[in-house]
Amino acid sequence: MNIHIAKSLSCCVCFLLPAMLSAATVIDIHIEEYDDRYNMYVEAILNAEPDQVMRVINDYEQLHHINTDMIESKVISTEADGSTTVSLLTRSCILVFCYNIRHVQNMYKQGPYMILGEYIPEASDFRYGWSNWTITSVKKDDKPATLLMITMEMEPDFFIMPVIGPYHLKSKMIDVTTTTVHNLEAAALKTPVD
Repeated sequence: MNIHIAKSLSCCVCFLLPAMLSAATVIDIHIEEYDDRYNMYVEAILNAEPDQVMRVINDYEQLHHINTDMIESKVISTEADGSTTVSLLTRSCILVFCYNIRHVQNMYKQGPYMILGEYIPEASDFRYGWSNWTITSVKKDDKPATLLMITMEMEPDFFIMPVIGPYHLKSKMIDVTTTTVHNLEAAALKTPVD
């Protein structure tokens, strides 16, 4: 091996090693499909404090920065009960089919570290859906960290190719979720600690 290539590789490894060691850890992503509904469970450890993570999750206008498939994220309204109606537009391609998918949800903050979302079918590309985002303070390598748990169920109101479509949709959901968890951690680490 050329000595210059070896030196370049060792410099890259030394430079990237801290980032690789501090990356979010996706513990579990589980997706099941039944009767046209998809259930997803995500569990991950993020190397950021819960308040940092919650600030990023609650910044609905900026969610498109952490989800690579999201083209738009905006607040439609905020109600007196504290709920926020959020509109998200994602662009996803599965095989040769590409979709612009509208997600409109009422988001309810339940205490400092839980958010419940409820899809509004008449404004969304989903017949039904809900989500639950819960974060818990934990330690990772004796440093403050966050356990993120996401549970959701949704029923798409758009065409999914029979037989192979559900497999590709689940695969796409896993890829996007994994990337989003890592981007969420990166954004949270840029957020000041209280």
